[in-house]
Amino acid sequence: LDATGGWPSRSEILRRFERRRRREVVVLVGDLHPMTSQRGESKDESDEQRSLLAALRALGHEVWIAHLVGRREIDLDYRGDVIFVDHESAATIRANADALQAAYRHARTVDDRAWRQTLGELGIVRDEIVIDRPLEYALRAFLLDRRRSS
Repeated sequence: LDATGGWPSRSEILRRFERRRRREVVVLVGDLHPMTSQRGESKDESDEQRSLLAALRALGHEVWIAHLVGRREIDLDYRGDVIFVDHESAATIRANADALQAAYRHARTVDDRAWRQTLGELGIVRDEIVIDRPLEYALRAFLLDRRRSS
């Protein structure tokens, strides 16, 4: 598995859905980095992602985002000095995990609020899926919720 890449271009994605005559469910699965400026990414890239999601909704499609997160990404259960490695860019950050705990939890909360607000305004469903659980559980929950709301 090669952890490289990024989002396909907006035009490439929209081209696949513009000609469809019926409403479809578009499922996006990924770690969703970057999305908010809390992570230090280019604002242009975040704006591009939001624009693409809005365009998919404007075409009438239902959008479900399966936001993949690792258990350690949620808990940040590291101790002492650590080196974090971004597997897509190979960038590294050396830090003391104990000193990061409060700031990390705050940043995760801010990030979650930004997601909820942005996607809520667009009418997009986002589920955070912990990768140590089978994806089938999340898919089943999404389909049951969808059936109840129709």
